[in-house]
Amino acid sequence: MKRVWLPKRLVEGLILEAEKKAPLETGGVLAGYRSEDNSNIVVTTFVGPGPRAVHKRESFTPDEDYDKDQINKIFDKSHGTVTYLGDWHTHPGAKAYLSGLDKVALQNIGNLRETHVQVPLMLILGGTSEAWTPAAWAMVKSSRRLWWPKCDYIELEIMTF
Repeated sequence: MKRVWLPKRLVEGLILEAEKKAPLETGGVLAGYRSEDNSNIVVTTFVGPGPRAVHKRESFTPDEDYDKDQINKIFDKSHGTVTYLGDWHTHPGAKAYLSGLDKVALQNIGNLRETHVQVPLMLILGGTSEAWTPAAWAMVKSSRRLWWPKCDYIELEIMTF
């Protein structure tokens, strides 16, 4: 089974970001590292929404320029050991689930050569101020169809430390 490892302080930070914008969605990017076989993903940091992000009741549009700049800074500061893993966002007032739009976002991340992410991660916080619950998925291209790759979305076990 694949696992994503999250420091408790990181989960607390994500919840604070969620609370700032609830009942609107918010999000950002995740950075960290992976085991060689991709069975374990360790998230070491997250970036919140940029100043030009768009927050709506049932959608979040990231500030891509801000995200790219922040990921480059994280990568440079870590001398290349901490890299972009994928995205995170919230589903206020709902459970954490992978919507059709979330699947498209994962496919877009996996198809962008500049991200260098073969197995993109999507972390979603669902809930309300009483109880935010994280869930995470990875997208894996499993085989080729006639015109486009077939993708599988694997729910990951979340481990906190």
